[in-house]
Amino acid sequence: MELARFDEILPGVQSGRFDAGVIIHEGRFIYPEYGCVQLADLGEWWEKETGLPLPLGCMALRKDPAFMEAKADIERLIRASIEYGWEHREASRAFIKAHSQELDDKVIDSHIGLYVNDFSLSLGKTGRLALSTMEEMARFAGDSMIGNHHGHQA
Repeated sequence: MELARFDEILPGVQSGRFDAGVIIHEGRFIYPEYGCVQLADLGEWWEKETGLPLPLGCMALRKDPAFMEAKADIERLIRASIEYGWEHREASRAFIKAHSQELDDKVIDSHIGLYVNDFSLSLGKTGRLALSTMEEMARFAGDSMIGNHHGHQA
């Protein structure tokens, strides 16, 4: 298995460098343009399997007193940034176009609409449950792969 950056996957599959790949970001909207077909949508699988939203990423802060003092300010700045983006979509689109491999407005709007939502501002009970479920499934899968189950030697 070869590791590659997300923006190398679709051109790599198209050219034959890769047999298949996991695509993320705007790739999920444009893969047909590369002559690719979807084998599975991992987000759809997750939602069908768990009934929960797919945890896509997070921001972490080290539990160090110096960092914890800044926690409220960091959370306020992230919230303000997301809210600004929602209120100023054109400015957001211009920023995304400057940092994206895909420049089509429709694709950018679909990407934002799918990935920036109420969970971006607050996980809430459902978001926390999604994270704990993913962690539990990952631990179980990891234990299974190394011959351990629930932290006990097999």
